[in-house]
Amino acid sequence: MLRKPLIALLLGFIFMDCNDPNANRKIDPYLKVIFENIVENSQTEKKIQIMFKINDELSEAHKKVLEKKGVILQANLGNICTASATMKSVYELAQLRFVTSIEASKELLREYRTTPE
Repeated sequence: MLRKPLIALLLGFIFMDCNDPNANRKIDPYLKVIFENIVENSQTEKKIQIMFKINDELSEAHKKVLEKKGVILQANLGNICTASATMKSVYELAQLRFVTSIEASKELLREYRTTPE
């Protein structure tokens, strides 16, 4: 019986901790270039592959927040995660305080050819 209130309390702390004033700095510059391309081609709802780092192990509460933001988690190893998300979801992901950085996947970088040669 104590479990449900404890989970609700934990989720409340995570949601209170969601607005990060440094959110824009978390997004890799190459990913921002890809976003410009996506906007120019009117593909803002297109799912893209990303990699992001978090400041701790991924908990069940974190997973629920990611799901609510529209981030589809694909893999997780320690504090590194891969996922697919829309451009809007990536910006919402950057607002989360437990997320420390967001990058384009290698596949996405190849698709948009934004890496320096």
